[in-house]
Amino acid sequence: MKKYILLLLIVIPTAVYPQITFTQADVPPLGSYWNMTTDTLPSDTITPGTGGPNRIWDFSKSLRIKRDYTIALADPLATPRGDAFSGIANIAVIGNKYTTYLNSSATSAEYVGYISRIYGDTIIFKYTNNQTLMPFPAGYLTTLTDTSIFDIRQKYDTIILGFTIDSLRYKQVTLMLHNYDSWGKVILPSDSFDVIRNYRREFRIDSIWMHTKAPFVMWQNISATRDTNYFYEYIGKVNGYRHNVLTIKWDSLHNKAETIDWYKDYLVATEKTEKQKEYFYPNPADQRIYFESSNIKQAIIFNAEAKQIIRVRQPKTISVAHLPAGVYYIQYVVNEKIETRQLIILH
Repeated sequence: MKKYILLLLIVIPTAVYPQITFTQADVPPLGSYWNMTTDTLPSDTITPGTGGPNRIWDFSKSLRIKRDYTIALADPLATPRGDAFSGIANIAVIGNKYTTYLNSSATSAEYVGYISRIYGDTIIFKYTNNQTLMPFPAGYLTTLTDTSIFDIRQKYDTIILGFTIDSLRYKQVTLMLHNYDSWGKVILPSDSFDVIRNYRREFRIDSIWMHTKAPFVMWQNISATRDTNYFYEYIGKVNGYRHNVLTIKWDSLHNKAETIDWYKDYLVATEKTEKQKEYFYPNPADQRIYFESSNIKQAIIFNAEAKQIIRVRQPKTISVAHLPAGVYYIQYVVNEKIETRQLIILH
């Protein structure tokens, strides 16, 4: 579930490698957004390569485009239900299915939780023991071991997937091992980047509990699963900041890549909206947007590929419930001027 935030991870500053170090200053700022591509059927010839200094990894001809998506960073309080993380998160990472909440400080970056929508139902996952993504400062040969826990309980009469839940408990314990084992250059179809590589191992135990009243009043375990995942994350500098430009999820059983996510491009930036008048609300939006002015002659919504998907004349409101979550652009004509704004849609 944490896939889209893991694609964000994070950060290293401009430096002459191998003396690369990264700090909080290199985390992309709020308002950043970029396109990624995921390949769910990667070629068997793709391998993460060996670790060590001064490596070159060439993926320019071996990656295939399967599905594009957008990652966007926003103020947590500007996201639906983001007030659940008020005071403990300062970054909301918006992906296709999940909004993940991150706390960035001078000493570390860590998960505090995420919000998932499953078939229309919103579920808040809040860590009781946060997961540290990385310490600050850190760099080549840095290692990190961290354990995270969340333990959520759905009370009686909670409705999920159309069923009334009677006291259900979901607990997850994750052991994460980070090893920044290599640096060099990675070559993608979109560009090439100087990177540092993080070899990350994830060991996770998920358990589901049900509250019983007879013959004993207690929480009873009804399901438990163990999962182990391996990732190779290549972190490069894009648009002045650092984030993952390539992530390989590795199938150790079959010794091949399971999925590959790689950086495609940055979206064309608009001016900072806080310095401009907005004629529509809310933003981010879930079901509809509304227009404040009757002087708007038309409004056009474009997707991340600059393809027109909605056009309305003299709009008062536009439904966006059918659009996939992500970053869009809205262009409208008001007072004989063409205005363009970024529009974030969350579901």
